[in-house]
Amino acid sequence: MTRGPGRLCDRDRQRVGLTGLVAYGDYHAAPLARAIAGIKYDGYFAAVPALTQLAADHWSVLGSAGSTTIIPIPLARKRLRERGFNQAELLTRTLSQLLDTPVETALVRSRETTSQVGLGRTERAANVVDAFTWRGNPLHGAVVLVDDVVTTGATLGSAAQTLRAHGAREVWAATLAVER
Repeated sequence: MTRGPGRLCDRDRQRVGLTGLVAYGDYHAAPLARAIAGIKYDGYFAAVPALTQLAADHWSVLGSAGSTTIIPIPLARKRLRERGFNQAELLTRTLSQLLDTPVETALVRSRETTSQVGLGRTERAANVVDAFTWRGNPLHGAVVLVDDVVTTGATLGSAAQTLRAHGAREVWAATLAVER
């Protein structure tokens, strides 16, 4: 999905509705996959600052987006109850400190969705249609969505559609990994 310094090719950009996507690495690279799984499933929070710092070099292109607000992808309520935390929010808070950029948490899940794990591209897209609601003030300028992994872009695309409907001029995404 990434092409050039954080830009999507035209076809992918139109499909998911993002201005650009910046990812640190390949999800199938063993150390990165283990670290992400450790955060998500084992609560290994000590990895968050280190991974965010490593990724920040790749995410520096986001500074070219101008005035930005960083927004974590909200976790479904059921998974939030099971885990007790949202890994995207942990990454967002750390990135906010590194880039001295505000965090906005007004993007919420408007309905429960099933886990995207194991779903194909079409099923993933259908699963997250109208899955998000914006409960904040109107947006202006550029925003950056933060998530741990992007697979098809369906979740980021659905969130981007909601943010654009509420005034975001550009919607970028920053992830730790791309699952190719």
